[in-house]
Amino acid sequence: MSHSSGFTPTRLISVGSKDSVLVYIQETSKKELQPYSALTYCWGGDQKIKTTRVTIQEGRREIQFTELPRTIQNAIEITRELGIPYLWVDSLCIVQDDAEDARREIAKMAYVYMGAIVTISAATANHSGKGFLQKRNLSGCYVAMYELPFRGPKDVFGSIFSSEGSINSSDDEEVDLRAWTMQEHMLPLRLLRYGSRQVEWKCLREHRTDGGTVYDEFPPDDTYFHGSPFQANFKRPAVGESGVFDINGTLDNWVYFVKKFSLLLM
Repeated sequence: MSHSSGFTPTRLISVGSKDSVLVYIQETSKKELQPYSALTYCWGGDQKIKTTRVTIQEGRREIQFTELPRTIQNAIEITRELGIPYLWVDSLCIVQDDAEDARREIAKMAYVYMGAIVTISAATANHSGKGFLQKRNLSGCYVAMYELPFRGPKDVFGSIFSSEGSINSSDDEEVDLRAWTMQEHMLPLRLLRYGSRQVEWKCLREHRTDGGTVYDEFPPDDTYFHGSPFQANFKRPAVGESGVFDINGTLDNWVYFVKKFSLLLM
């Protein structure tokens, strides 16, 4: 398991093992890199469970797993299954009623998402209590669905689904409508996105889904992400093939993203 950058957030959630009933908010050491996942999601209002000055001062850093909002529970479950020991969630890793802590930590958020082993996107959930590991309505995704039952080795039963037509992955989920989540989908080196129609995987080399058609606004050959937020999947590369900085490409990127950001909800 490789760390994506030389950055570790100030605080992380220690997710524990699969059967752990408690999770812990831990202060990290600047001298030691910690592998972590990050969550991008919609709050949908104030959070019942969050880190405050009181909880920090009183040392209340352990949280019952079952008390957490369902979306954060799902992110912890995925992080555990992936074998990643830590998770970053803004409501728990930033002191919510401390303006100075919030200012300092929010300024680092680009590096949080760029430095995560993987970013988990709760794309379909419009609030933190909804969760995103629900069953999908496949009949609503395709023209027609056919289930083909099969019997495998050792009497393992399952089904293969076949469909008429196809679906396109598109940026019209709840999380895509929010302005503050825009960078959280642009900057990660690896993105695991749970949508209403598909589960998607995006990294430097691949964009895969568990069904349907991959739709990329820019063709795969135009991917210029080499681990720096200034060379992400932009319309034009900030640095050309010759290695020379391209001011025109940078200006095109700026105009494109300002237009896109301006259409989103705060």
